[in-house]
Amino acid sequence: MMLPKSKTERNPKYLVWIRKQPCCVCRRIGNIQAHHSSGGGIGIKGSDLEAVPLCFACHRKVHEGRKDNIIGLRGIIERLQKEYSNTQPEEP
Repeated sequence: MMLPKSKTERNPKYLVWIRKQPCCVCRRIGNIQAHHSSGGGIGIKGSDLEAVPLCFACHRKVHEGRKDNIIGLRGIIERLQKEYSNTQPEEP
């Protein structure tokens, strides 16, 4: 299933937060990388808001094509976005 294209949005604070979450595949904590789950083509990263946390090992497997189907990816992305928004102070 293809995810709908989204606006390529940059959010460095969100990526810092993602790197503090457990790996969404194996649940490891530490050495987490932000994997951009959608992209605009070769060498073009997708929106930061669609990044998911992956440990180094799982991230490597995804890029090698061995685990390219993260089950429930859309749900994971939506859950992470909701959790992140709950950690942010309300704007005045």
